[in-house]
Parts: sequence; structure tokens; C-alpha cells
Amino acid sequence: MAASTSPVFVDTPKCWIGRATVTNTNRDGTGTVATIVTPGADGSLIEGIEVAAESTTASACMVNLFLSNDSGTTWRFWRSVQLAAITPSATVDTAQGSVETTYLPLALASTQYLGAAATISGNFTIIARGGDY
Repeated sequence: MAASTSPVFVDTPKCWIGRATVTNTNRDGTGTVATIVTPGADGSLIEGIEVAAESTTASACMVNLFLSNDSGTTWRFWRSVQLAAITPSATVDTAQGSVETTYLPLALASTQYLGAAATISGNFTIIARGGDY
């Protein structure tokens, strides 16, 4: 098959918003993993991933990110986003982090999903920015 000489751009910009709410310390893909990105029919491009605790993080933790090649049936560990122990207030923000730009952009085929799980109990919002091809 000949390589394309035309650049490919995302057709529909998207902002996927997901939530990791169940504790899962496993990095082997077992346990509960929340699906964050379900790609479009022609795949998707992720250009940024941010993670934020929705309330107090009693201890430092990780939000582990996973990739699946089979529409979320099997998960494989990809990256962690470390969050500090913080008690938010009117003048203190919640714990937040992001995936380093070294690992982005991330191109996903239509059956490749992005998922997340937190290592402590709580609600964590994960936002992935990009678009569908």
C-alpha cells in the first residue's frame, strides 16, 4: 500500500470528559477501569490530558491511565499522573496534574480506548482534548 502524501487532520474537535471513581491500585489492567475516550469510527487524536481531584485528596496518589486495543475488554498500563495530598478551600485549588507533552499527541484507532483508575478513593475528573478523524 502506498503512503499518503496528504496530511490528515481531525475532522471534529472534541473534549472527552470522564471520571474515575473506584479505587484500583492494579497496573496490570485488572480491576475496574473507567473508559475516558471512545474514539470515532475513523479513530481519534488526543493532544492533551488533564486530571483533577474533585475534592480533598487525603494522601498523595496516582491516577493511572490505560490503553485498550480491543474496545475496553483488555487494558494495558500506559502512564500515571501523580497528584498531591491537598485539602481545597476558597483559596487552595484541588490536586491537579497532566500527561507530559512528551507522550502526546496520541493517535487511537477506532477500537483503541483510553481509560483511567485512581489509587485512592475519591472522584477524579479526566479531560482529554483532541478530535475525531
